[in-house]
Amino acid sequence: SSSLMQFDAYLPNFRNIVEQSAIAPKASVRSDGTQPPFTFDINIGLPLWFTSLRCREPRIRRAALALLRQAPSVQGFYQCHIWAAVGQIIMELEESQAMEMNAAHHPPHLGVLESTKEPIPSSELAASSYCARADMEPRIPTALLIPEEVRIGPISAFRPIDGFPPGITEADIAKWNRGPDQFFLGVSRIDRGLTGDASRMVYQYVPLDF
Repeated sequence: SSSLMQFDAYLPNFRNIVEQSAIAPKASVRSDGTQPPFTFDINIGLPLWFTSLRCREPRIRRAALALLRQAPSVQGFYQCHIWAAVGQIIMELEESQAMEMNAAHHPPHLGVLESTKEPIPSSELAASSYCARADMEPRIPTALLIPEEVRIGPISAFRPIDGFPPGITEADIAKWNRGPDQFFLGVSRIDRGLTGDASRMVYQYVPLDF
């Protein structure tokens, strides 16, 4: 499917990933209470990253990001703190634009996103009550919370010093006033237009600060 709404059908799977992943950090914790800086296996990093990227239910999404930050920092060849930073940026981009759209076209109660903007505390994740399914049930249909028009599709990253992706010029990122070795995140979304024009893919670039 070319529609990013397809992921809403897998909300129970995303919920299950978070519930099961909440157990994993306890298994790898060291005697001093910290996580090892490196593991050879990918562990819970990849499923939590995918959940933070494609699950649009606010509490489940934040739980995935919080658990990703609790996991060993480097898993295989992947750095989880970078995954978490990118996931946070994408979530904030989607939700900020969704709130603007919902404020203009839907009733005020859809401002529920504002009440879940802060990260979920680690203590709440660790509590068994949090893993109860009823606590993560969506209060409002996800399709209304995050409309397809603001959902981010494929992403990419680049540094100006290495060259620009096709269709991007130096003028497109000059407004950020960053150096040539700055990493930028490229995100894409579907623009259906306001005049009935055919859908098209639009791109946006923001600096990545780790």
